[in-house]
Amino acid sequence: TGMGNNWLYTSNWISAPVQGADGTLYMVEEANDGTGLSYLVQLNQDGTLKGKALIDMTLRFNAVPPVITEEGNLVLVGESQVVAMTTSGAKLWHFTPDSGDRLLNQSAALGDQGVVYVSATNTTMQRLVLYAIKDGQKVWRHVSNMYSGSSSNFLGHTQTAPSVLDDGTILFGRGIINQSGQRIVTFDSSANMFRGQPIMGYDGRVTMTVSDSLNSPTGQWISFDRQTGEVLASTVIDAPVPAGHAVDFMGQSYIGTESGQLMVLNQSGQVVWSLAVNSMLVGAPIIDCTGQSYWVLASGEVLKVNTTGQIIDRFTGDG
Repeated sequence: TGMGNNWLYTSNWISAPVQGADGTLYMVEEANDGTGLSYLVQLNQDGTLKGKALIDMTLRFNAVPPVITEEGNLVLVGESQVVAMTTSGAKLWHFTPDSGDRLLNQSAALGDQGVVYVSATNTTMQRLVLYAIKDGQKVWRHVSNMYSGSSSNFLGHTQTAPSVLDDGTILFGRGIINQSGQRIVTFDSSANMFRGQPIMGYDGRVTMTVSDSLNSPTGQWISFDRQTGEVLASTVIDAPVPAGHAVDFMGQSYIGTESGQLMVLNQSGQVVWSLAVNSMLVGAPIIDCTGQSYWVLASGEVLKVNTTGQIIDRFTGDG
């Protein structure tokens, strides 16, 4: 209910959807027959089923959405492999990380000339790892200076995704990596950067939401200079930030905490508005072109919030 014209597609889904250039939605659905097989599902924009294709391999996929390449193919991150396939579900290539590395529950990022970047964690060193892949082959492997969490608690691992910047470098973990796999900028902070997800804003600043440890009772928002890595501003948040954040065109950061607090911080880290809800945030918020924001809660609700922090609509599915 709520939010105007809506539809609901119910299935034994795995991944979040991604939308193609023609409006088609693509997502991965697990077969419910115990075979371990999966389907690539295509939905029309009105929620009706356009097609469903059996993926020709047995692999447990993660919940993150696929990414669409320039050629119109899909790249999906599974629990143990990265897979490229056509929109009809035919496998093009797959990649298996090195022994001791485990892929994170994050989407891939696309670079130049068909290179794909994916994040992993090394269970021995407990450090974030970035892979560059082309046509299913490893181009390079970069070990980050960012702690990734205890190997005995995979759910506690830092869940950070790579992001390709306008100059082709990669924003990842605690710094910026060049296209050869070397770190060229290190973000300087006393925080351990646990659970960090860096975002490059329209103003060229890098912002990050972090926690000092897995069991930290607080979180922190930090703004860095893109060129030097120096801290420009920081703010302590009363509760951990489990789902990252989003940045609007004015450089404001939209943050949701484990305690059910939604907030917006300006470039200096000052609170623009704050809103208490009864549930933890699931995933980073989405900001539309008017500045209104959408927040998915663990309770199953989606909230639409205006630019002053007032809830103006809500959608409730079946949870």
